[in-house]
Amino acid sequence: MKQTTLLFLVLLTGNVFSQNKKTTPTPVVPVPTFASHFEAMKYRNIGPARGGRSTAVSGIPSQPNTFFMGTTGGGVWRTD
Repeated sequence: MKQTTLLFLVLLTGNVFSQNKKTTPTPVVPVPTFASHFEAMKYRNIGPARGGRSTAVSGIPSQPNTFFMGTTGGGVWRTD
């Protein structure tokens, strides 16, 4: 009877002490957002220094690099 009581006390105190152990939290890895992918990008002007207003823009599906643009000042512009 003494051995079972002693065994019970050892198991009970072992359980109590093991629950008091402090665990280090798992580090949280930040999830990248949509905006974080573009943080290194900088705005820059790649067009003409002065631009006008356009009324219509169209392209040719069989020629992917050809576009036409109509402007408010008149005229039709073509790019190749």
